[in-house]
Amino acid sequence: MVWFPVDMNKKVIYIGYRIDEPRHEAVTINAAQYRQAAEKLGLSCEVIAYDGTAFSVGKLWAFLGRVGRACRQDPGIIVHDFFVMPGLSLIVRTYLALRGLSVRYIKTFINPPGTARLLSLEGILRLVLNNRLLCKLVMACSENATYFAPLWSRGLKILDIPLRYEPGEISDHDGPILAGYLGHPLSKKGVHLFPKMIKAVNSARPGAVEFRFSFSELCDVPDIHKALTGIANCSVTGPVSPDEFFHDLDIYILPIDNSFAASGSFNTVFEAMACGCCVVTADLAGLPGILTGETAELVNPARGETFAETLVKLIDQPDIIKAKRRNAIRAYSSFYEGVGQRIENQLKELYEQRG
Repeated sequence: MVWFPVDMNKKVIYIGYRIDEPRHEAVTINAAQYRQAAEKLGLSCEVIAYDGTAFSVGKLWAFLGRVGRACRQDPGIIVHDFFVMPGLSLIVRTYLALRGLSVRYIKTFINPPGTARLLSLEGILRLVLNNRLLCKLVMACSENATYFAPLWSRGLKILDIPLRYEPGEISDHDGPILAGYLGHPLSKKGVHLFPKMIKAVNSARPGAVEFRFSFSELCDVPDIHKALTGIANCSVTGPVSPDEFFHDLDIYILPIDNSFAASGSFNTVFEAMACGCCVVTADLAGLPGILTGETAELVNPARGETFAETLVKLIDQPDIIKAKRRNAIRAYSSFYEGVGQRIENQLKELYEQRG
């Protein structure tokens, strides 16, 4: 097989769920960053976003029509797919094939196949639309990439995570330790564990920690705002820029317990480390490799009481917090160096033409 340099006259269509909106979803942010890198290479890029649910047949059909028309107008177009659920990717791929539209189809896998919580709506959707069989079917008719590690299948090209923030500086402050969480208030992120966790820490070390929360739009934990604002030394706000939120924070608490939650947490982990936060999270293989015992506090088992015990241990060892914060920003700085060029090179290889 002969490979030719990427044709800068070619067009790339980025498709996915609501990836044209300024949302706080990691996949939306990353798709935009990759698109900007492709545009920097000189490629023509367009976003065609699906703005409904898989059960909205009318919206799905309208979306497929838009993709089909774009492919028909520009033969040889590259379609870069950022759907979280591979079941939707298979629908798009099948539609294009039935329409007789020949395209280069690149699928970026966001999660490993499977699910973690079968009894939840998301768990059922993942079981139906993100199972291993569907992933294999999509891989068989696509070129495949991922930014999620460890790899769950051969044949996946690795894309670096696009980092939005330059390494900052550690912000020292007087008063209590500042700990918090930024992101969606979702049960898969472990947000439901926070009220008991914080009460346990406050009981063991009264006044030692000030807890801060910045919640974005999605929520499946009823009354979480009320539960947290009713606790001493605890404040809750709406969406805040990550660099602003993490600037003064000492500890970023991420109480997840499975790889599916981990795959959606890369961005905030990196953003926290860019500001020199000590990340307290579960000891999971699916999290960024720069989370080590030197840069973070890895909790095992990932239960609310264990997180509380870990926080108390850190409160009693402020020098350990400072050391981990220094190591975190040093590790992030090393990873950040050259990441833009690495991503451009990876996209060049991904988009280059075959003959």
